[in-house]
Amino acid sequence: MKKRKVSNLSPKPVSQQARSVEVNSPIVPVVASASRPETSKSTTQSKLWKKIIFWLKTTLVVLVLLSPFITYISFYRTSLKPTQFTVDRRERVTKGSGDSVQSYFLVWSLEGEVYCVTDTYSFMKFDSADRYGKLREGSLVTAKVAGWRIPFCSWYRNVIEIEKIEPQHE
Repeated sequence: MKKRKVSNLSPKPVSQQARSVEVNSPIVPVVASASRPETSKSTTQSKLWKKIIFWLKTTLVVLVLLSPFITYISFYRTSLKPTQFTVDRRERVTKGSGDSVQSYFLVWSLEGEVYCVTDTYSFMKFDSADRYGKLREGSLVTAKVAGWRIPFCSWYRNVIEIEKIEPQHE
């Protein structure tokens, strides 16, 4: 009995079939490259890292942009101090016209300091008109004030809370 070569009849893998094609052959079969699981895993990981880096950069930019505001608020809140002053005079100051009028209140003391009475988001105080309305000329006021007097910027210490008002002495 004659032995036959069985290797020619067995199907070859696609990669071996492409290699066995002769160069002079007019028809060259196109072999689709199968994606490897390692490649898709690394692609998924690189996409994940790109997303992580994007969100880290975005968070960093937001923090950098908000840091002056956060710093100012934290220092402003720590500047809260009790003080006592005698009201010399008071005045409402308005800026703008029409629908865009902004106003704040100034209070001059006999001690020589000027205080501002305005709404403040950092202390969640929105009753500046009520605080201003309690102040009378000549009265001794015990209050909590925050902020700093910076003449160059026209900043005044803000009256945050009025603890006690003693009427004027005659």
